[in-house]
Amino acid sequence: MNLDVKHRMEQMQKRAADYKSFSSQDEATVKVLFASETGTAEGLAREFADACQLSHGADAMADIDVDEIDGTTTIFFVSTAGQGSLPRNGTEFLKQLNARKDSFAEGTSFSVMGLGDSSYYFFLKAAKDIEEAMLKLGAKCIHPLGEGDDSCADEGLAEGLHQWQQGIFPALGLPKLEEVPHITPVALFFSKRVVLSELEDNHAIEQYYKSIGTEEVRISGVEHLSEEGHNRDFIAFTLQTGSKDLSYELGDSLEIFPKNDEEDVGNFLREYSTEWDERTVIRLSHAFGVHDEISVGAVFTNVLDIFGKPNMSFLQKLATFEEDAEKRKVMLDPTNLRHLCLDKCATYADLLLLYKSARPPLAALLAMIPMMKGRAYSITTSPSASPDSVELCILINIFWCKEGMRYGTASNMLRKLKIGDTVFCRVKPGSMEPPKHDQSGK
Repeated sequence: MNLDVKHRMEQMQKRAADYKSFSSQDEATVKVLFASETGTAEGLAREFADACQLSHGADAMADIDVDEIDGTTTIFFVSTAGQGSLPRNGTEFLKQLNARKDSFAEGTSFSVMGLGDSSYYFFLKAAKDIEEAMLKLGAKCIHPLGEGDDSCADEGLAEGLHQWQQGIFPALGLPKLEEVPHITPVALFFSKRVVLSELEDNHAIEQYYKSIGTEEVRISGVEHLSEEGHNRDFIAFTLQTGSKDLSYELGDSLEIFPKNDEEDVGNFLREYSTEWDERTVIRLSHAFGVHDEISVGAVFTNVLDIFGKPNMSFLQKLATFEEDAEKRKVMLDPTNLRHLCLDKCATYADLLLLYKSARPPLAALLAMIPMMKGRAYSITTSPSASPDSVELCILINIFWCKEGMRYGTASNMLRKLKIGDTVFCRVKPGSMEPPKHDQSGK
């Protein structure tokens, strides 16, 4: 199996030969920056950077000094938080832009992809603030502001993103995105071991949770607030943070990282592949923060959003492994994905089973499926009154399609939690600053 994996990976590497036009990141001519509150802007930025032949990768605005974009082309992915403000990992960058006295050097150019929800008054304000500041400093806008609208009826953010991408790649002198889907496979090898002990598997997955800065906490209280039969299910949770490093302030939220249902994962993997299943042992080389052997089931349960809502970029990548031209044409038709989502509430798992003849090697598949994102929930307790515990009131999220109802990934986990269960979480600073004690109420 390892020989087969090696051969298939060599074929992928041949396809990707000379994909990037530089040998080191210092030679990249396009910078990709993001300001992200929930991880959506970050994910899109990294995906864009992978597909863009002129970029080495994506960075948070907080990790870049404004002087570093002087004389370069920069692509921004910016979400709007709170009352029109930038996410915290973008606020300092905007302050530097507004404080800068000297204009940028000739040749400085940019474009902004904004993400937001048009049902809110401050729709795309943060993205527009970045665009305005760049223009004031003499930078050239090479493509109009992209408008990703989460409340768009059919495709949500994807519709505005797709329209923007149709212009940004040609503006950079590159082929359109559909023509250059790019996959950076995960470095892995199949182990000779048949199975891992539960202790070994848990140790490996703890490396992943540690790498994303989470703590494991115990559920000490679960109360269903809605009457039985009510169409909206609210649940109050109490989490014992105790001595964990989970100190919080007013306005902060708790970001919980969901897990997929283990039984659902096992059923999917056994139906999808005859070469490997949830028990198969692989060795990762620091992918997902893991540097030990781990079971495939643990990766799909804890790391990958396999039951999340798919996007067109995933189908474009999957289509590169489909040899039948007619099937590939159907996969690349955006209306096809729209109908699958409306009719079946299709997930990544559904698409992989539907198009089983497009069979990427496991190393590519692990790179194609997005990682699980944390879900942020407002903390309802005061840090002074409850320093060792956190209370949340959570609405269990459901989706409807023509074939019926489905739970969101996080909600499917949360609705099953009992006292004594544990979750992995971290504190997420709020984007709105509460008033200081010396401020008046005016």
